[in-house]
Amino acid sequence: MKVPNHNLFDLIHSMSAAEKRYFRRHYASEKNLTTFLFDFINRQESYDEHKVHDHFRKTKLSKNLKVYKVQLGDILLKSLVSYHYKKSVKSKIRQGLEELDILIDKQLYGLARTRVQKLRKLAEDSSIPEYQLLVIQTDLYIQTVFADQFSRSKIPQLESASEVIQSLRDLNILRRLNYEISDLYNAHNVGESKQAYINRARDLMKHALFSKKHTEPFHQFYSNGSKAIYHKLVETDPEKEYEYKKANVDLFIHNPNLIQHSPGTYFAAFYNYLVCCRAQGRKKELHEGLTKIKDLFKTYPALRRHRLYIYYLETKEAFLRKDYAFIITNLQEQAVTHIKKHKQQKDNITALMYTYFILSHLARKDYSKVHRDLRFVFNERKSWKKNYLRMFDLLEVISHVESADYQMALTLIKSHQKRMKNHKGSDLGFFDHLMAGLYKFIRAEEDQKSKILEEVISNWSPFAQDGLYMLSSEFFLEDWKTALQKNISLSKQLS
Repeated sequence: MKVPNHNLFDLIHSMSAAEKRYFRRHYASEKNLTTFLFDFINRQESYDEHKVHDHFRKTKLSKNLKVYKVQLGDILLKSLVSYHYKKSVKSKIRQGLEELDILIDKQLYGLARTRVQKLRKLAEDSSIPEYQLLVIQTDLYIQTVFADQFSRSKIPQLESASEVIQSLRDLNILRRLNYEISDLYNAHNVGESKQAYINRARDLMKHALFSKKHTEPFHQFYSNGSKAIYHKLVETDPEKEYEYKKANVDLFIHNPNLIQHSPGTYFAAFYNYLVCCRAQGRKKELHEGLTKIKDLFKTYPALRRHRLYIYYLETKEAFLRKDYAFIITNLQEQAVTHIKKHKQQKDNITALMYTYFILSHLARKDYSKVHRDLRFVFNERKSWKKNYLRMFDLLEVISHVESADYQMALTLIKSHQKRMKNHKGSDLGFFDHLMAGLYKFIRAEEDQKSKILEEVISNWSPFAQDGLYMLSSEFFLEDWKTALQKNISLSKQLS
C-alpha cells in the first residue's frame, strides 16, 4: 500500500508565525477549501491522511485530496515568495533580472542599461559567481544593442563573462576535491585501507588550485575545508586543522552577505570549528562559539532543526565532566522535545544523543530509564546502521549484568547467538566475541569468572578495525574495559 507523503505537512510546519499570518492575510479565504485544509494540517502534530479524509468526508475535498494538496502547496509557495520578496541578496538579483527581461521585451534598452549597472554592483558585492554570470550575460546582451557593429568583439562584458566562467570552473573543482577528501576522512577508519585513503588524500592535495591564493570567498571556503581535513587525516596537525576551520568561520563573519546567502553552510563551518575546539580542549573558544551559534537560530529559523547538533556538543561536554544530573534533568528533556518537534527520531545524531542519555542513566544506576531509552532506539531499529544497533544491544546486555538480572542477560545473549548461526564460516566480529565471552562469564563458577574475563579482555586487539569497536570506543568501551579489569561495575567506573 502506498504511504501518503507528508511534504505539504512539512512545508506548513516549516513556516514561521509571520509567514502564516502573511498567507492568511493575502492568499487565504474564509470560504475556500484550500484554506480549511491549511488550517486542519497546521493543527496536526503529525500528518495523518486518514484523519484529513475523515474530517472533510462531506466535501469534494475528500475525493480530490491529491488535487487540493497540490493547489495548496502552489499557493503557499507563491505566498512565501511574495513574503520574502527582495529580502535577500539572491532574491534582489533574481527579481532584478526579471525586471530587466521585461524592459528588454519592451525594447526599453536605455532604462535597462541604467538598471543593469546597479544590479551588476549588487551581484559583484554578493560574491556569488553563479549570479554574477547571469547578470553579466544580461548586461552583455544590452550592450550589444548600443555597440558599434564593427566593435562588438571589444565589449568589456565579454572578458568579464570569461573570467566568471573560469572562476565557476575553479569553484566546481575545489568543491569536488573537498567532497572527495571529506569522503576519504569519513571512510579512513574502516578496514585495512587506511593508508590507501591517506595516499589518495595526498594526491588530491597536489592539485594546483590548493597552492593558488584565492580572493573569492567560496573558493577560500572549499580550499580551507580541504586543508583542515588533510591536516587532521594525513599530517595529524591539530594547530593547522584549527587554523583552517577558524579561517572558514571568519570568512563568513567578515562577509555578512555570505551568511545571508548560505546560512546552512555557515552553520556547518561553525559546527566543525566547535567540534575541533572541543576535541582540542579549547574551552574558552568553545563556550564563546556556542553562544554565537545559538543566536544564528534566532536570525534564521529554518536552521533550528540543526539545534540538535548543539545539544549533542553540550551533552558530550557534560558527559566528559561527569555531570550526569545536568544531562538528565536539563539537556535530555530539551533534546527529546526538539527531536519530536522536528521529527528527527531517525537521524544518526539522535542515536548518538541517546547513547549519552543511556550511559548517564547507567552511571546513576537508574535502570528503568536505561531500558526506557533503549526501547526508544529499538523502536527505530530500521533507521540505524548495523554498528549502532549492535552498540545498543551491547548496552542492553551490560545494563542487565549491572543490575544483576543475569537471566535476562542470558536470554538476550542467546537471542543474539541464534542470529550468529546464520553467519557460519564468516568473520563474526567484535560483537559476537563479546556475546560469547559474557555468556561464559555469567554461567561460570565464581572461581572461574576472573579467568574468563581476562580471556575476553585480552583478545580485543584483533578487533581494532571492527566498526562496533571503533564506535563504542568513542563512548564507553575503555571505561567498561577498565571496570572489568578492576572487577567493578561500569556504573562505578563512570561515576
